[in-house]
Amino acid sequence: MSRSERVILMDGAMGTMLLPHAASADSCLDQFNLTRPALVLEIHKSYLDAGAHLIVTNTFGANRPRLSLHHQESHLKKINRAGVRIARKAAGRRPVFASIGPLGRGAKRMSPAEMHKYFLEQARCLETEEPSGYLIETMMSLGEAEAATIAVREVSRRLIIASMGLPAGSDRAVGETLEIIASTLRAAGADILGANCGTHPEDCYTFLKALSLVDDGPFCARPSAGLPNRLMIPEEFSAWGPKFKKLGCRWIGGCCGTTPAHIRKLRESLSPS
Repeated sequence: MSRSERVILMDGAMGTMLLPHAASADSCLDQFNLTRPALVLEIHKSYLDAGAHLIVTNTFGANRPRLSLHHQESHLKKINRAGVRIARKAAGRRPVFASIGPLGRGAKRMSPAEMHKYFLEQARCLETEEPSGYLIETMMSLGEAEAATIAVREVSRRLIIASMGLPAGSDRAVGETLEIIASTLRAAGADILGANCGTHPEDCYTFLKALSLVDDGPFCARPSAGLPNRLMIPEEFSAWGPKFKKLGCRWIGGCCGTTPAHIRKLRESLSPS
């Protein structure tokens, strides 16, 4: 890759780093932006110290449907704005991307207009704090990914990464061909297409390799470190870095289970020999 195509090393997981500090597995982790901002700041800094060029805000579930499950919807604006501010405080002049995750199980019963309304509400809050760009991530359906991308593009001209989630046992190409995924998200305003999560980095690799046959990229890869009962050690995880780079992924980081140690090793694997 030329200098202009250098790999941008993103951070790793936020949620699985916060979970040990939560009261339960279903706690509202986005609320930590208000209740434990120093902890969120510390995690951001740990990824930057590990070599990340870019960090992502702790706002993955900070949309109205998901916050309402925890009776936190009245704090939606504060949680989203605080998420960007905390990340910005840690990053200084380095890029901060605002995370937008799916709306939850209820999205299956929502119309495109309703999904757009909720994503637009969150995007407007985030844009107020002027993030460097947006990471629309872990989208399990194309309709939801499209609605989120359109909503963000409606309020911002900043860079948008639209990343499809890869849950266990799923096949993103079934019912939603790769050509349709690529063309739909590009038309919605996505600058970069990606894949994240999965049960193994190979899930992201397989999806992105197939996607590269119908789209010129660039791509973003943020694989998980495996299953909770079988997390990959940093050396094993980082071995996938050069493979993603060769595939044309310019943006590479980690999802569930990854830690600063994983990002540090990933940085080493991507460094010129």
